[in-house]
Amino acid sequence: MKKSGIAHYDGLYGDSQARSDSSYLFLEEIVTRSEEFDWSIKSHIHSELVQTFIIEEGSLTFQHSGEWTNLSHPCIILIPPSQQHALTYNPPVNGQILSFSRKIFNDIFKTFLDPPQNIEIIREFEKQDFKTLLQILERIREELFGDHYGREILLRAQLSQFVIEILRLRKTENVLQNEANIGLQHFLRFQKLLDQSNYNRNLADYADELCISQVHLNRICKAHSGKKAIEIVQAKMVDQACKYLQHTSYSVSEIAYKLGFEYPNYFARFFRKQTGVNPSEFRMTNES
Repeated sequence: MKKSGIAHYDGLYGDSQARSDSSYLFLEEIVTRSEEFDWSIKSHIHSELVQTFIIEEGSLTFQHSGEWTNLSHPCIILIPPSQQHALTYNPPVNGQILSFSRKIFNDIFKTFLDPPQNIEIIREFEKQDFKTLLQILERIREELFGDHYGREILLRAQLSQFVIEILRLRKTENVLQNEANIGLQHFLRFQKLLDQSNYNRNLADYADELCISQVHLNRICKAHSGKKAIEIVQAKMVDQACKYLQHTSYSVSEIAYKLGFEYPNYFARFFRKQTGVNPSEFRMTNES
């Protein structure tokens, strides 16, 4: 999706059809995707993904806040959701990109820290610290592409360790510290309210809690995600409905009421419009 010249991706760069859910986690080599785009990643935003770039060999220029920064190995770039960025690599470049959902990121920090809201560039650290991060990353890779007992629990623990180890290295350059970017703060707060909501609220309720108008809320959402506010709410509802259908024994009617629908048939029509199948069909083909 593209708004005002800036591409917005629900999934990884270049895939306009992909949709990441709240449990999304993926690891790939930099060359896998970047070579396909001739090593030039144009300015874009991921409103639902956190990305960490681990540069092991080579150099690149990285755009943030409208400025380009020259970077060389070893370095790490941590990009929270909704941060506009672009990259141009100078091949040969070796490294990895770890992408995971905003929900996982917030879960890591919710008990004792606030998630970083600005891009972090770390390029001053001891070689042993970088080696430790690569070792954690390798364990994440083994779990992610394996089929071991307790895989999801161990992955979450390893990812938590990886992110916290990165943030401990911050001798750093915090970029995007422009306090004028209040819109981003409103957008992040709106997403947090959605995570805490049972969805039976209208947009006016969210706007009131943010102390802004619905028009302003919609404008902010379009700027930072490429979607209208109602589209973001609907996507959250679909994601939660899919989880209920896959992982619980709730009936379709019970799920409808939990999501705030007055009548189950309204929910069924909504779900089919969003996914192309009715709830019962989805459950039959996706039940865990």
